[in-house]
Amino acid sequence: MGGLGRGWEWRPYDLAVPGRTLDQPPSDRYARSGDAAGRPDPATAESGGAPGPADARSPVAPELKAGVVAIIGAALLVVLGGVIGLTTGLLFVAGVTGAGIGLLLAGSSRSRAWVRNAAVATAAVVVLLGAVGSWLIGLAEGGSIGLLDFVWATTGLLVPVELLVAAAAAAWGASAGPIRG
Repeated sequence: MGGLGRGWEWRPYDLAVPGRTLDQPPSDRYARSGDAAGRPDPATAESGGAPGPADARSPVAPELKAGVVAIIGAALLVVLGGVIGLTTGLLFVAGVTGAGIGLLLAGSSRSRAWVRNAAVATAAVVVLLGAVGSWLIGLAEGGSIGLLDFVWATTGLLVPVELLVAAAAAAWGASAGPIRG
């Protein structure tokens, strides 16, 4: 019988290290503010229970951070494509911006489907804003052609490829995230 004998019963607590216990159960790290046990949330305890606008656990903090990344990415696309007139690096900027948006939005308390859709849509808007911004700079410099003609003449198929890269990177970021901090 393997030497176990009669009446032996395995108990998982027999494996515990004597004298070593946790202050809180491991599941407490998943508890939200105002959990069932009534313990205060450490992020809001110092401010009297109300989260402030700079609170890292604010429900809109990930959306605001992703918005800042989107604005920076669109500005970089406009500067590189419109002001400097380079196409080198536009795919990289679109991909990094899309990934950043997805990774930051993944920290949102909204559903995973909403996060993925919002990240992809925001990344696509960034690329389109970059193309429109470059076109507006071209118009300000004396250009007279329409948006689609301008995009085709200056970048060819680069903007549609930028859209695909940014959308794929945003979808990856939304599934691989979130970034905390």
